[in-house]
Amino acid sequence: MESTTLDEKATAGGEPAGKESKTTGTLDTRERRGHSERARAIISEIEAGRRTVGRIRELVDGDRGVHEVKHTDWFAVLEYAQDEADEELALYFESHHPDAPSTATVQALDDSGLWVLCAAVSERSGSSTTRVRRWDVEDEFRFSQPGDDAPDFVTVSEAKDRLRAFGDSI
Repeated sequence: MESTTLDEKATAGGEPAGKESKTTGTLDTRERRGHSERARAIISEIEAGRRTVGRIRELVDGDRGVHEVKHTDWFAVLEYAQDEADEELALYFESHHPDAPSTATVQALDDSGLWVLCAAVSERSGSSTTRVRRWDVEDEFRFSQPGDDAPDFVTVSEAKDRLRAFGDSI
C-alpha cells in the first residue's frame, strides 16, 4: 500500500431529515447521508466471522445500537480494511446544534495503524488537522445512549468530498 500523508488524507442518501435534537429539542432539517455503499461492501467483505467486524456490520445495517459497539471495534474495522481489502475507510461525523458552531470531523488510520489522522472543519475555527495516538482516541470513543449519533463509515475519498462540501456550506 502506498504511504499517504496527513494532508493528502485530511484535506478535503441517508437518514431522513427532521430528527429532533436531544440537547435543544429543536428540529434539525439537514439530511444525514449515512454510511457509504462502498464502505458497507468492504465491511461485509472483511467480516469473515470476526465479532469485531460483525458488530460494526450490524450497526451499519441498522441491527445494532451505537451503544452496543465496543470502543475498540471502530478503528479495528479501519485497520482490517487497510490490511485485507487494501481500502482506506474513514469515520465521518457532523455535529449541528443551534447553540454551538457546526463541525465536521474525519478520522482515519495512518499506514502503521498506530495513529489516527483527524481533519475537522468548524464554523468557528475553520479547518484543522491533527495526528493522535490511536489508543488515546479509542479510549474516548464511546457512546452511552441508544440514540447517540454515530459517525458514518465512508471511504477516504468520500470523506474528503463530504468535508469539502461541509466547508463550502458554512
